[in-house]
Amino acid sequence: MRALSDEQLFNKTEYFINELKNNKTTDDILVEAFAVIREVVYRETGNFAYLVQLIGAYVVHQGDFSEMMTGEGKTLTLVLAAYLNMLEKKGVHIVTVNEYLAERDAEQARRIFARLNLTVGCNKANLAPHLKKEAFDCDLTYTTNSELGFDYLRDNMVRNYRDKKIRGLHFAIVDEGDSILIDEARTPLIISGQPKKDFRMYFDADKFVETLSESDYKIDPESRSPSLTEKGITKAEKHFKINNLFDLENSDLFHKIGNALTARKIFQNGKEYIVRDDKILIVDHFTGRILEGRSYNGGLHQAVQAKERVPIEAENVVVATVTYQSFFRMYKKLAAVSGTALTESEEFLKIYNMVVVPVPTNRPVIRKDHPDFMFGNLKTKW
Repeated sequence: MRALSDEQLFNKTEYFINELKNNKTTDDILVEAFAVIREVVYRETGNFAYLVQLIGAYVVHQGDFSEMMTGEGKTLTLVLAAYLNMLEKKGVHIVTVNEYLAERDAEQARRIFARLNLTVGCNKANLAPHLKKEAFDCDLTYTTNSELGFDYLRDNMVRNYRDKKIRGLHFAIVDEGDSILIDEARTPLIISGQPKKDFRMYFDADKFVETLSESDYKIDPESRSPSLTEKGITKAEKHFKINNLFDLENSDLFHKIGNALTARKIFQNGKEYIVRDDKILIVDHFTGRILEGRSYNGGLHQAVQAKERVPIEAENVVVATVTYQSFFRMYKKLAAVSGTALTESEEFLKIYNMVVVPVPTNRPVIRKDHPDFMFGNLKTKW
């Protein structure tokens, strides 16, 4: 490739695209495409991709998890893998943990891919809708995980298809994949609507649950979720003077009774939460620390407030929600990179069908890791 002119390399992209249109696959053109992007990166940046970076790019292209140690050039690895998949002209998303990294990497990639007749966009939180659409219409889009997720939710709320910003979920490469895909896997992204301000039903449900005996409800030992027994259901219908608790018109009441049961029979003041200055403060289950600014969703926080007889805050209505795990599993192809993933290899295989592949370092590691030492106090430590 070194003998080719810049124009000849520029024209390679159109050649590859035509090859794919003529029933070739990305695997068929992989070797030559990697050689082209490797040479273009060298001419633009002066960095010639090492063999280990090509290995990492191949793992990513296969839709697996490339574990590369810090300093081994993950940014360049992602560019190599992205080029091959950009040739399908369906859009590639590189997902980073913050906007600074997204902007920085997009700027470098933009110069590289301009040499190959391909476009690069950067999706940011403060962009106008039409600019977001422009970013996602590019061949490669850099974005953060949170903004990408919220844009997906907003797209599902539009009435006109032309107002959608994301053209499709074709291929995503997740940087720091262990953090986003495992640590934050069940973190919900929520878009809320106008809050409900009728608080009377929260107190009514709580007062009803106070009257229940142990035979009126049961608790699932695994999920710790309470529910009414047949006796409890009959009692509820009599208490609220309704014919059928499960009628559609009573669904809100049924939901509030369920939350009141959880607040009364499962949650304990001093364990799941504390009351301070007429506020319900959630206690972190793992650390025992107060989670400032956090609240239970789905009306559960209001149920706890009714139980403790503190002022009830307006409940936001959830208009759209999705977890990172559910969202990223919608992609037709998903890959990731990180310096630490092997310990979660079983989870990646089970949840995302990704194999974690440790990529060797370019040079042998000469650092020696000594065992940890624990000291009882500062005097013995020093």
